[in-house]
Amino acid sequence: MAVFVVLAMLIGGGSAPDNQTFILLRPVSIMICCIALWSLRREHVAPYKVLFVFALIFFVMVGIQLIPLPQVVWSALPGRELEAQIDKTAGIAPVWRPISLVPMMTWNALYSLFIPLAALLIGVQLTRNERRKLLAVLLMTGILGGLIGLLQAIGDPNGPLYF
Repeated sequence: MAVFVVLAMLIGGGSAPDNQTFILLRPVSIMICCIALWSLRREHVAPYKVLFVFALIFFVMVGIQLIPLPQVVWSALPGRELEAQIDKTAGIAPVWRPISLVPMMTWNALYSLFIPLAALLIGVQLTRNERRKLLAVLLMTGILGGLIGLLQAIGDPNGPLYF
């Protein structure tokens, strides 16, 4: 978990959907999820049922946005009038489309959920002593991240602190 936290701090942290470091962080997160699921037991999950329900809700909410709908249903949704009119004017045959107006961004959001899921799946398996040790790592990476952010804010926008 400590290695994952440090890795996420070093190569994650960007908010831009085209952040190039996500090419490494997201697949690593998915692999960590697979490994953590392998060792996950019922007694790990039981005390944290609410967190797992929330994680499931987030995945379902984003995933639903990617389910293709028939043109009749899709065009009846709010905010689709302009796209439906463009299709009609352009003579585009009715096609099934996902609810999301920008599916690539929705896929991006779905993949981004694997990072906190990996932390959850590992975190629930930690002992009390391991969690205490992890707190020091979290505090150090948080302080270091805050310090770098502060130096970025007061420094040159094209300076060496923008990795």
